[in-house]
Amino acid sequence: MEQSLEIINRLWTEPKVDGDYPPYKLRGAVLYPKPVQKPRPPILIGGYVDAVLKRAATKGDGWLTYYYTAESFARAWAKIRGFAEEAGRDPDALISTNQLPICIGERARIEAPMKQWLQTEWGLRLMVGIDHGERHHGHGRGVRGASWSRTLPPASTA
Repeated sequence: MEQSLEIINRLWTEPKVDGDYPPYKLRGAVLYPKPVQKPRPPILIGGYVDAVLKRAATKGDGWLTYYYTAESFARAWAKIRGFAEEAGRDPDALISTNQLPICIGERARIEAPMKQWLQTEWGLRLMVGIDHGERHHGHGRGVRGASWSRTLPPASTA
């Protein structure tokens, strides 16, 4: 993963890239168009185990997460900030963003398909109040769950 991050960073920021990245040998490799963001788009790394949190703190620009309670998020974010400090990086420069699925429509029509999608794609059992601080993300491999928030009714068209 670290090697891939270095390659993409170089391709985004350098006109031509040479380097040995087993099994890849880059000779005059280019990527166009270059990103509009300078020096490159932010690299957000998602995951939950300490190795991934450390990678987010030391190799990325921040952390991409989802379905955390406030307490679990605070514990993980403190770890990330600590890893950044240990690596000599400014933890205040890191960003954190959260991805949440949103489904709009009549609850009776969309709730079951949304729950099915979450179970299939994320391996989540939808149970209120479960703490994710120690869980392991694994697409259906015994992941414990997530909180389900209610779907808002559609806006009035009147």
